[in-house]
Amino acid sequence: MKIGIFGGSFNPIHNGHIAIGRTMLRAMGLDEVWYMVSPHNPLKQSADLLDERERLRMVEKAVAGEKGLRAVDYEFSLPRPSYTWNTLQHLHRDFPDDEFVLIIGGDNWANFHRWAHSENILSTHRIA
Repeated sequence: MKIGIFGGSFNPIHNGHIAIGRTMLRAMGLDEVWYMVSPHNPLKQSADLLDERERLRMVEKAVAGEKGLRAVDYEFSLPRPSYTWNTLQHLHRDFPDDEFVLIIGGDNWANFHRWAHSENILSTHRIA
């Protein structure tokens, strides 16, 4: 499968996030878009975030009935804070037959140079 990974705090999720997922499904020819709820983004203060399970429930409700859009708690079992590079390494190990495309919104793209292993991510993954 070809899966778009749309990570974020989703604190809260909003219509723009859903529109991006719908658009990426079509534009990138994806089978699914996974809304990867981040329990702790290293570039944000965790004290400002709603509980991770509450944010996951909000995403689940927001994508309910949306073909190809899924809420996932994959990062909940990974070390914290949640580094995208680490998540991608685990995804490739756990789902070796799938192709992952990283979906990054403009707000995060502006800070992409601050992400851990950003150059490695750019050289080894498709970015949308």
